[in-house]
Amino acid sequence: MPAMPALRLLGAVALLALLLPVPQSALAQEALVPVDSGDPGWSRMLALAGRWRLPAPETPRQAAFRVVLAPVSRGTALEERYGDPAGDTTRTLFHRDGARILATHYCAQGNQPRLAWTPPAAADAAPIAFEFVDATNLPDPGASHLVRLTLSLDSEGRLIRDEVYAGRDGEERDVMVLVRDE
Repeated sequence: MPAMPALRLLGAVALLALLLPVPQSALAQEALVPVDSGDPGWSRMLALAGRWRLPAPETPRQAAFRVVLAPVSRGTALEERYGDPAGDTTRTLFHRDGARILATHYCAQGNQPRLAWTPPAAADAAPIAFEFVDATNLPDPGASHLVRLTLSLDSEGRLIRDEVYAGRDGEERDVMVLVRDE
């Protein structure tokens, strides 16, 4: 019967552990603080964060459409969700890579093009223009895939999203003007 006192002691320790306040770990506290890269190009990317919508939707599908740009991993990456939030959305993840910023687009077509933008050395209001680098899961070079993505804010604060897909039939361009979703 010597095991009984040990079980009582273990139970008392467990109860005490539940009653004592547990301090938040330094790692958990640090995870809440965004990383300040000091990079003006990356700051421009993060300034795009928010929910964006079409300014004058004409159909229920257009009314539901959103582009959501959200910082993740303490601001070291920016996730774009594109489409109807209640349905399927495509994703693009942006992150710094030395002097350039990479975008990996997880396309509904099943391929993952990577694009790069090298910000100018000085603060600049020129469009953020990503160009194709390579792709994974691209069945062949003639399959449709994203080759250019340009993001900019106009003088009225609207997001201009200009994307170009390339495929066997040439290039197809789609320009969207979006407003912040209040």
